[in-house]
Amino acid sequence: MSTLTEKIREAAQKVLAEGLAEVVLGYTQGSLPYRNRVTAVNTPEETSRLIWPSFGVLNPANVLHKLKGKKVALISPGCVSRAVVVLCQEGQVKRDEVYLLGVPCPGMLDPSKVRDLGKKILRVEDDFKEKVLVVTSEGEKIVAREELLRQNCLECRHPTPPVYDELLEGEARKPSPSPYQKVEEIEAREVSARWQWFQEAVVSRCIRCYACRNACPLCYCPTCFVDDSRPQWVGKTRDPVDTALYHLVRAYHLAGRCVDCGSCEAACPMDIPLRLLTKKLEKEALSAFSFESGLDPEAPLLLTTFREEDPEDFMITQELKALGKI
Repeated sequence: MSTLTEKIREAAQKVLAEGLAEVVLGYTQGSLPYRNRVTAVNTPEETSRLIWPSFGVLNPANVLHKLKGKKVALISPGCVSRAVVVLCQEGQVKRDEVYLLGVPCPGMLDPSKVRDLGKKILRVEDDFKEKVLVVTSEGEKIVAREELLRQNCLECRHPTPPVYDELLEGEARKPSPSPYQKVEEIEAREVSARWQWFQEAVVSRCIRCYACRNACPLCYCPTCFVDDSRPQWVGKTRDPVDTALYHLVRAYHLAGRCVDCGSCEAACPMDIPLRLLTKKLEKEALSAFSFESGLDPEAPLLLTTFREEDPEDFMITQELKALGKI
């Protein structure tokens, strides 16, 4: 039976040979055993470099804007496919210019979890099913794959791409039965404790490098609000107010759009749990409006529609309710 990497290479050669795409976006091995890189190949010979990655932590849909005007084939697990759908809905990508090679995703490994296994990681062998062999300078360790998965993969509801042009044969992880467990743990705290968590886990650790913004496939504005100087919406210092405002505004800009690919969190050099902010808004969109982003190219975007039966409690403060004024 051919491996997923072999299937990807065969499919990439086919789309290039048949003219279905001019370039294929996928993953190749990085410079470290626990790093894979997003790479564009445009000849059948170069497809031999493509792999199905253990550490495909960055979303290749983030590169599409650099290839505008070309027909691009994209190696697409669930979150990549959904990101392309949102980009198409928002007019950033033309659907007929993207050929989606769908891949049922078994989940990606977390580089930080692997690095914690030894001082120097020499080799990682992943069977994409049950076990991972990690060879370190201290010796070999065999670890259950589930223990090394990224948090967004553990919480993924759509490991199989909802939209594709061609779906490769493979076995995806089962959709998570508890995708909002981490969010709910924070929701269960008192308001002051939630604010303290935000200050300690996010604000105090942020160095304002904007790696999260740059890695996000849906942060594509030519001028970001943090770079605008007329007016200047938020200061560029590490002042706690400025930093808090940056993260809150960025999270709300992704409300109803984020596909939980985890690129922001993977790119963060300070290991800030950025996903919990956008995951909270994802949970609210699902519970209030039964909406999930990136599932249907023909569906309207969450914040561009209104129905008379939509809930309106978010516009009514609890204080006015308690006073009986509304």
